[in-house]
Amino acid sequence: MPTDRQDQINAIEALFQQLTWRGRMRFSHRLERYGLTMPQYLALAKIQKLGPDATMSEVSDALLLPRSSMTSIADRLVDQGLVRRGSLETDRRAVSATITPAGTELIRTVEAERNAELTAMLADLTTADLGEFARLLGKLLDSLQQLPADDG
Repeated sequence: MPTDRQDQINAIEALFQQLTWRGRMRFSHRLERYGLTMPQYLALAKIQKLGPDATMSEVSDALLLPRSSMTSIADRLVDQGLVRRGSLETDRRAVSATITPAGTELIRTVEAERNAELTAMLADLTTADLGEFARLLGKLLDSLQQLPADDG
């Protein structure tokens, strides 16, 4: 590991980029086994989190996706039996989505696989190492949240 502070920061940045890229690729491949893309899975998870009768507007806003994209994603989730679409009692114009039992089970399965993979990745770390790693990641997250908003 480099000893100069800026070299260390550069090395950390490169490691984060590699972890992010490889993690996304692995997760994307995992989702392909279930016939899903990353945006479809994220939408499914958001629909579950928002609860029954989440509106498509709420989901697209939460995921920062255009409504047109959300419509095609929802169509695929409905076709796969993972989401049920409807309208709200209070506003018949609003399109709602509710996760089905099959969708809930799929999320449970994927998240269990993710957890097992992370557990395997961290197997060589001691409990003390894990505590320190979590502490440092928490500090990094706190620092990120204190930075000025990036409006660009």
